[in-house]
Amino acid sequence: MEAKSRRPVLRLSPTSEEIALAWLSAIVVGLTVFILLNAWVQLPDRVPTHFGVSGAPDAWGTRSTLLGLPVMSLVMYFVFGLLVRYPWWFNYPWLITQQNAEAQYRLACGLISWLRLEIVCIFGFITWTQIRVALNEMAGLQNGPMLAALGVVMGTAAVHIILMHRAR
Repeated sequence: MEAKSRRPVLRLSPTSEEIALAWLSAIVVGLTVFILLNAWVQLPDRVPTHFGVSGAPDAWGTRSTLLGLPVMSLVMYFVFGLLVRYPWWFNYPWLITQQNAEAQYRLACGLISWLRLEIVCIFGFITWTQIRVALNEMAGLQNGPMLAALGVVMGTAAVHIILMHRAR
């Protein structure tokens, strides 16, 4: 692999897709925080903090532990937002040249933007599930949506890697 210091540094403006994905991600993070704050006074002192393979809760903690995923979502929102400003820092499995840099960087930024949305959605879904289980409205985390979410994340990565490979 080539040295990152020799890669072209291109200051790309965000695409309309990246802007829309950033807004959607922010809305999901805000909605997750809203749902948690709205349920806060109803939550018991003991809430699920982890779900086993079967989806049943297998670890419990205080309700303050429910702040973890929304806080991680917020941190990820800003970290991913910062990362897309510096795509020449990323690792690429092929040489980045002046000729392919813009295409590679745009695809990499698109990947990061999509992953940010998908991950905050997953964290939001888990937080919502934790609340519902704590309130005895659900028995546990449903495997179907989690497997689908994993498939979406893997599919997004695969599609972008294929597109980046073609744009070498």
